[in-house]
Amino acid sequence: MLERVSAGAVPHVLILDWHMPGLSGVEICQYLRSNHATAALPILLLTVHSETRDVVEGLRAGANDYLKKPYAPEELLARVESLLRSAQLRKRAEDAEAGVSVLLQHLPDALLMVDANMHVVFANEAAKHAFAGEVVGRLIGDVLPTLALPTAPHLRAVPDITVGERTYSPVVGPVPHDGSHRTAIALRDVTAERGAEARRLDFYSIVAHDLRTPLAAVLLRTEQLLRGRRGDLPAPVNDELKTVRRRLLQMSELLNDFLDLARVDASGLGIEPAEMDVSATVREAVEQIRGVADDGGLALHCHGCERPQPVFGDARRIRQVVTNLLSNAIKFTPSGGRVDVDLAQESGDVIVSVRDTGVGVAAAALPIVFQRYARAVDARSVAGTGLGLMIVREVIEAHYGRVGVESEVGKGSRFWFSLPLTTSRP
Repeated sequence: MLERVSAGAVPHVLILDWHMPGLSGVEICQYLRSNHATAALPILLLTVHSETRDVVEGLRAGANDYLKKPYAPEELLARVESLLRSAQLRKRAEDAEAGVSVLLQHLPDALLMVDANMHVVFANEAAKHAFAGEVVGRLIGDVLPTLALPTAPHLRAVPDITVGERTYSPVVGPVPHDGSHRTAIALRDVTAERGAEARRLDFYSIVAHDLRTPLAAVLLRTEQLLRGRRGDLPAPVNDELKTVRRRLLQMSELLNDFLDLARVDASGLGIEPAEMDVSATVREAVEQIRGVADDGGLALHCHGCERPQPVFGDARRIRQVVTNLLSNAIKFTPSGGRVDVDLAQESGDVIVSVRDTGVGVAAAALPIVFQRYARAVDARSVAGTGLGLMIVREVIEAHYGRVGVESEVGKGSRFWFSLPLTTSRP
């Protein structure tokens, strides 16, 4: 048997007796396990031993199973069939693992694996090419110093990084591995895409600038007329001018939304975080839009806005979020209604809510209101792009916050977002 195995004739299953002339079954097990060609050969050991220490000795020597003599032929066949099934399953698992390994090695995107100590433990061929050499064993901070690794326990895209002259879009996620923590980093080369998007954004910026200038001039003249620059105006003319001002503000919002959409599609919204007070930012947004609420015959109130709420964020972008939510509330609330802004702390976060007594949102539309081009009401009834709430979500998620909505048709809505307070930010 040993001669045949040495010649390459390895059987599917080997049955050995514990006691044999010259060599024992335990010794043969040890020999076969030390040979690479037979290291995984299923072995059944026949024995008259029943003591635990004897059984343990046989299993430690390399036997997969044992059968006590005397035995029933049916049991012997059943154990052999079990070993065959186990061997087949193991072979399938090894083939699958080898296939996955080949797939990962030859992915067109660069792929890295990082252990709990932030050392690179795997890099595929695309990664080695991207970094011009071997990176396994190096700290990820040395390999990708500008990569922002999130602490979120799920797959997540993070801001673009540059390696040499190439731009990569990283996706980072945890990978369970033998009870330890590992992180996978996939890097997609987006150099050409980002170049095209930058050119498109430049075009949008030029168009928006050319439109904004005359629009701002008309809006300014309208404001001056409403403030009495040409004297008191007849009531019908005054009402018409207020309508013109609302439409001009809507056009300005449309331009801003399209520009923000271009930035999101290109390289993100361009968050510039710093220490800020959410309360002060909310108050500014409320005062800026109070005139629109007054024109619409709405009561606008801010609750809890005097207490400082320190966060680490972009005040301009947070103001934009509050303004978008207030604009929506005013659009969808009939004259005589009210809009309330509330600030509160909860579990280390500051919660900003915008409540209205408007038309509300149907339950079927609630899951999609923060998606691109989603409209909570008939698009013909109120002007807009359907981008405002999507931009709200993008801005807040870029600040590691959350957004949400609660609404009932005919009774109004509550749109809210949360931001981590400075003292609790990771």
